[in-house]
Amino acid sequence: MGDMTGEHSNNSEALTRYIKCFEYGSQGNILKLHDETPGESRSWTRHYEYDEPSSIIPSEKKNRLSCTKIKSRIKKYHYNGRDGITGSIIAIPSVPTIEYNY
Repeated sequence: MGDMTGEHSNNSEALTRYIKCFEYGSQGNILKLHDETPGESRSWTRHYEYDEPSSIIPSEKKNRLSCTKIKSRIKKYHYNGRDGITGSIIAIPSVPTIEYNY
């Protein structure tokens, strides 16, 4: 994620302590990741949503990541085509196409 102060991340003077908390669902999927810097107003929470149909039982939603959210920023993940059927993510916001050679 990088340093939020604008300092260069390789500057040891810019380092600070922080707290990272994770929340998991009953199936072991990460639901929430919260980062905060004690005593400062720098904090954020990433929410994870799993709303993709199961490849085995399409009427059920299981553990395929659909999107992540930080405030109003939403990043969607895709499972189309041959690779998506097996549960492999085929696109993420920073990488529009992912190909597998198995």
